[in-house]
Amino acid sequence: MSSASSLLDALRGLISFAVLIPILVAVHELGHFWAARAFGMKVDAFAVMMGGVRKTNLDGTLLKPLVSAKIPWFVGVLSATALIVSAEMKFDPGVYAALVSLGLALPVWVVTRLGALYHLPVASSIGTLAKVWGLAVLLSFLGTKGHGLPLVQLVGLIALASFVATLIVYYHPVFHKGEESPNGLGQVLLPQGKVVPEAKRIDPNTGRALLPVRFRPLASRTDKHGTEFSLLCWPLGGFAAIHGMHPKEDGSETQITGGFYSKPPLARFIVLFAGPLFSILFGVLILTGLKTVTGKPIPDQSAKIGAVDESGPGAKSGLKVGDRIVTINGKPVASFYDVVKDVRYSYRKLGDKYEPVPVFIGVERDGRQFNFKATPRIDPEPQPLRNEKMEIVEELAVQAKLGIGPSLTYAPLSLGEAFVDAARTPVDLVSNLAHSVAKPATLAQNIGGPASIAKEVTEASKLGFDVVLTLGGLLSISLGVMNLLPIVPFDGGQMTVAFAEMLRGGRRLSLQFQTAISTIGAFLVIALILGIVTLDISHMAQR
Repeated sequence: MSSASSLLDALRGLISFAVLIPILVAVHELGHFWAARAFGMKVDAFAVMMGGVRKTNLDGTLLKPLVSAKIPWFVGVLSATALIVSAEMKFDPGVYAALVSLGLALPVWVVTRLGALYHLPVASSIGTLAKVWGLAVLLSFLGTKGHGLPLVQLVGLIALASFVATLIVYYHPVFHKGEESPNGLGQVLLPQGKVVPEAKRIDPNTGRALLPVRFRPLASRTDKHGTEFSLLCWPLGGFAAIHGMHPKEDGSETQITGGFYSKPPLARFIVLFAGPLFSILFGVLILTGLKTVTGKPIPDQSAKIGAVDESGPGAKSGLKVGDRIVTINGKPVASFYDVVKDVRYSYRKLGDKYEPVPVFIGVERDGRQFNFKATPRIDPEPQPLRNEKMEIVEELAVQAKLGIGPSLTYAPLSLGEAFVDAARTPVDLVSNLAHSVAKPATLAQNIGGPASIAKEVTEASKLGFDVVLTLGGLLSISLGVMNLLPIVPFDGGQMTVAFAEMLRGGRRLSLQFQTAISTIGAFLVIALILGIVTLDISHMAQR
């Protein structure tokens, strides 16, 4: 597959991801919102997506004028257009040139411009960019075990890192706001001696004036309860901001009218649990509806190909969906399991490495016979085997694979049967996760982050809307289950705190203890995110 084709797939995946994820997060946050309202808590804001647009004009605080913002925007749009056109034309040099412009040159220009607007030292804004670049390269090294990514993927990863760094600099004022500041209100330090009417506070450490900087949603509306409903900019999530969720040194958070901590621990536990519950129920409802309409998918017992990984060995050899495999290495096959069984050990072990052995495949297509030669892909770690019914079993083995899947048939289900079958999904997910954690060799291959999800969404969109809905249901359930992990800041971690306070008769845990577990949780979450991103990169390198 060419670099341009790979890039197009990545773009389709990102767009699909950008549409699906905010919907799933909005449902999750809706659970928190409704439960909080039910217990008399005030919800300050309910937002779909993340990040607002800066509305405060900073031109009047500049020591010298900057180039018009229209120029970097024009360069960015021009580079993005060149990227899309080059990808569509499969013109790799154009793809690389556009990626370098978007991922390297333009970010340097933008972050230095933002640094000037916010009166940051050049080393600070460029340093943020360099740190994120360095992290991207380090994760690439770890994910590929030093072997490196293909050039287009590496440049694309650096471009994504540049985007993240640019957002960090863009929202610098919000990251340095006071704890009690309203959502979207930040501040910047003006140059020494520079004063404007809006800067009414002085920073005690530097003696410089502090200018409030306001970020606003793309669209918003405030209801009679004082909740601002808003549509933000970046499809990275969403939130329901419940009033009074910041613990105080003196414990005064329990006295805030309509505040989160003004309610008993059981109420807080239920509000926290409502988010994961809504995610799981939403996923189950999606799957129930699909199973009622389409039935339960069951692997066809024939050797007919129902799915082909476009980057896999089977596709590269010429296999297509709808082909019926009749022979493997001249040996007749009657079922897809025969194909799996005859291919899985097509390799030679050389020390601690595995060398794939080519497979000769005879297929029937449109009443004609075709022969293909494919070199299987070897899983780097032992994977669960499948039995005659194509069900996963406990036994593990290093396997050779062609990147193809069986054709599916659908068994009709009543509404009740569909619900029962869908309701098993969360249980199966937790069971499989526990199984994977117990066997780390399978865990690395079975989990992934945003890139893996985007790829799955992309592949699902090629197979039909029902497949996209199925994936959406599974992702919603996964989101709910993940948030039940007993780690702060996940809902499960805060639920654990509320449960501990229930055992203490409603007495609050000390601020020091809460700070300690929050710090530990933050490190664990950061480690989890970095680990998942590393796995994503590893999966990219294996394709």
